[in-house]
Amino acid sequence: MKKIITLLAIGLFPYLPLSAQDGTPDSTFAGDGIALLDFFGQTETGNGIVVQPDGKILAVASMTRDNNFELGVVRINEDGSLDSTFADNGAFLYDNPGVSDLGYDIKLLEDGSILACGSFGLEPADTDFFVYKLTKDGLLDSTFAENGARVIRTGAGNDYARAMAVSEDGTIFLTGDTGVPGFSFASNTVVKLDADGHVDSTWADQGAFFWNTDSTRNESLQLEILADGNLVVSGRAVPAGSDRIALYKVLADGTGLDTTFGTGGVVLAPFQGKGYGMTVHPNGNILVAGNNLGGQGFDAVVAAYNQDGTPNMAFGTNGATLMNYGINDVGLSIAVQQDGKIIVGGESGGTFFFGPPRAFFSARLDALGVVDSTWGDNGFVTTPTSDFFAFSNGCTVQPDGKVLLVGATATPQTGNDLTFIRYGNFIDQDMDGVRFDQDCDDLDAAVFQEVELFVDADGDGYDDGQAVICMGDEVPAGYTMETNGTDCDDTDSEAFQLALLFVDADGDGYDDGQQEVCFGTAAPDGFSEESAGSDCDDTDPETFQLALLFVDADGDGYDNGRQEVCFGTTAPDGFSEESAGDDCDDDNPDIFPGAEEIPNNGVDEDCDGMDLVVSVRETALASRFELYPNPASGTEVVLEVTGPAVQAQAVQLLDATGRQLQQLALDFNQNQAVINIAGLPAGLYILAIQTAEGVAAKRLIVE
Repeated sequence: MKKIITLLAIGLFPYLPLSAQDGTPDSTFAGDGIALLDFFGQTETGNGIVVQPDGKILAVASMTRDNNFELGVVRINEDGSLDSTFADNGAFLYDNPGVSDLGYDIKLLEDGSILACGSFGLEPADTDFFVYKLTKDGLLDSTFAENGARVIRTGAGNDYARAMAVSEDGTIFLTGDTGVPGFSFASNTVVKLDADGHVDSTWADQGAFFWNTDSTRNESLQLEILADGNLVVSGRAVPAGSDRIALYKVLADGTGLDTTFGTGGVVLAPFQGKGYGMTVHPNGNILVAGNNLGGQGFDAVVAAYNQDGTPNMAFGTNGATLMNYGINDVGLSIAVQQDGKIIVGGESGGTFFFGPPRAFFSARLDALGVVDSTWGDNGFVTTPTSDFFAFSNGCTVQPDGKVLLVGATATPQTGNDLTFIRYGNFIDQDMDGVRFDQDCDDLDAAVFQEVELFVDADGDGYDDGQAVICMGDEVPAGYTMETNGTDCDDTDSEAFQLALLFVDADGDGYDDGQQEVCFGTAAPDGFSEESAGSDCDDTDPETFQLALLFVDADGDGYDNGRQEVCFGTTAPDGFSEESAGDDCDDDNPDIFPGAEEIPNNGVDEDCDGMDLVVSVRETALASRFELYPNPASGTEVVLEVTGPAVQAQAVQLLDATGRQLQQLALDFNQNQAVINIAGLPAGLYILAIQTAEGVAAKRLIVE
């Protein structure tokens, strides 16, 4: 019997210990859940974050070196320590001496390579869209753009690529704002590049689409590709002197805004602030995180919109959730957990003169915008890391559900330090006590562990292979932990072993060859595990052996040759296993060698070649022969054929009683043959001449 070996024991599921509960800093990360990194004793600010499949964490940052900002990418290990194998001791900085570059967004590609975007400084008042590509080891990918980087000049002023999206075919979209030199005006911008980093000049206006090009201040802060291929952009608009959270939908071909979205392709939310963070929920909602200026400071806000730009009124209150946790709360990033709940990252704190210092802030909502009280303090978490200020610009959810925030912490000695915080997060949708990433089906409390079992659909203890299934404490019907072997038919509990059996359709113990058969404990009807030999006729239990028998149709013990016959224990009628000799007539049991001859009947009963003649009366056939001299007194007589179309086949010399005295061997020459009669006593004799027409009898008198 085979037993399956699995890593999981039934009923003893090895639930992994939790390092921290929901919203509590994870002590397995950097010791206390907080990793502060300083590289050059100057300012480093994290803005975007992604997690590799191996658990390592990447962040894009603006990093000061030699009194100028550089667009940098940093990689840390899963435990929060710096990954010294990446780039230059854990960090890559694009070198642009004398001018500052800023980093805003980061994307991890399927092959492990990395895209980072931001701004490239030509001079202090002139920056351009900027993107570069790194290998998985943190080196510039020279096959991308020009030696790994692309600068896109969208205007003559300060232009910033603040967010990025990558399509399934590798197409890269950058969004940001294009400034007007000497003014605070800026227009919204989207640029399209191919996967190799070349601007797609066939898209929009030579690869770039601009809108809000009038004298207003606009910012594009986030970008997502929708299922229909169109682009949705979030940010800020200032239509009447006050900030407004803004959403825009750009057509996939870059020819303009999608006028079916909102009003003419634009949604201006009723919130005075910016749409810093954006994501598309699996349920289709476009979620925007930002802030709203209220009477006592900023409140963090999450608004949900349908794909056509209308508010999802089922979300929060009239399509939005406002969070007033501290004096000033700002939602700067947003992510969706594996269970559909929503994580908002940002900052919370007081003013410059009043209240606690700004700190890392997070909140959790359910998919309908209701604050989830199981996260931290009734749905909110603030994590102070500085007596001055700190803030989180980016957030993500690890594959195991833990939540990561990235941003900066102000210090008096080293400026802003790059800061990562990881929070414990126990996602368990079916509430069976097993975390979602350890639960094979987190929507069904009855099952939670993935086990390799034997498939046994008919329950006979024999298997039809192995399968990995999601189960609970008990093995489900149709499966087993142990097996007696492979099942040849798992739909029939009476059949499980496959073997070569002898085919014995008539059940006589003799076979008609072998056949592979699926059966149970005993061979099925028509088959046998043993055989006495081959069966020559498997449709008749009375016949089974094939042999050469003597043909004896008349049953007289004499044969008419031999024939291959299929029979049973005894020879069938008309055949015999033994023979006394050849039979000259196998249709008559009275005719055989040695049978009593009946004289003068024209029948050769004893198979000697002629009938017995016992009369001296010559037959009519005898008139065709002449015998002379007759009577004979000498030593010879002559037998002459005188009649037409007759030939002597055999000649016998008989006495008057018909007893054969001699079989004569005659040599006919010109129809004459000489017969030697020397030594014959005087008397009456008969010559029996066998012809094709019968026997001719000629009398011979010897004197």
